[in-house]
Amino acid sequence: MGRGERYPSAYFWGSENSITAALSPDGRTMLSDSATSVMTLWDVESGMPIRYFEGDSGMITSVAFSPDGRTALSGTWYGALILWDIERGTRLHTFVEFRDYDPKAQTR
Repeated sequence: MGRGERYPSAYFWGSENSITAALSPDGRTMLSDSATSVMTLWDVESGMPIRYFEGDSGMITSVAFSPDGRTALSGTWYGALILWDIERGTRLHTFVEFRDYDPKAQTR
């Protein structure tokens, strides 16, 4: 865009409580977190939600797309990461942080 031109913008209905967002690699969709346990997939052009991803209880604080855009990762305030299938809207895996875990204490 040239100097003085405005970037296009859209209001994403229901995104008032979002803290972070991630744009898909193809630029057509966006993920947003929420103060609840729901992550939302948005259509960038229309600003309308496409799909909701229901996580565990607790606030989702971060979201990211994989480089191919087929999966996404959400992070929660309590340290869990959830891997999602974007097309199906399903949870693939939950990674939980163990705060008291000491890898040096483990034996082989």
